[in-house]
Amino acid sequence: GKNYGWPDIEGTKKQQGMITPLFTSGTSKTWAPSGIDMMDDQLYVAALRGSAVLAFAVKENKHIERLSEFGRIRDVFA
Repeated sequence: GKNYGWPDIEGTKKQQGMITPLFTSGTSKTWAPSGIDMMDDQLYVAALRGSAVLAFAVKENKHIERLSEFGRIRDVFA
């Protein structure tokens, strides 16, 4: 329900009236997220291009670990 700016802003850029996202893959490379789930205040992201499941601590607002390297992950269920 908020305006995160894409495509006007990317990555950690800021602009009035737009919300900078909590997590980003940057501006030149993407994880190509394909599935997302949440459990115990941790966000799990299936990454097609990143070829992994990424875990984020939502309350601490930080990337915490790369959980797997099985190729292009299509979805994740926590």
